[in-house]
Amino acid sequence: MLSYLLPWLSNIELVDTGLLPPASSPCTPEEEARGQAQGMSPSLRGNGWGSLQATSLVLNNLMFMTAKYGDEVPGPEIENAWNALVSNERWGNNLRITLQFLISLCGVSSDTTLLPYVS
Repeated sequence: MLSYLLPWLSNIELVDTGLLPPASSPCTPEEEARGQAQGMSPSLRGNGWGSLQATSLVLNNLMFMTAKYGDEVPGPEIENAWNALVSNERWGNNLRITLQFLISLCGVSSDTTLLPYVS
């Protein structure tokens, strides 16, 4: 079942919780028309396209699936899901943001049963 998520996970842009990139802010209609005239594709707007909420949702849910089903899922399906999220040429910051999430999860959580899954 996780193999169906791989194309979706590889197309996700994670956003750093400290900074929002300028490209994620909505542009004016004039800027959008100017970008289309120059041959640039229109930027995506709204929550969910590289948003803080989407980043938190994806990382928390993937960590939950890893901790809950990591020992039960046969083969490298969960590992492939994490790899699809972080090894993306288009979204180079995904690896750094994922590592920050996992390190902060280790620091905040006093539950030592999560440590094998985080590593």
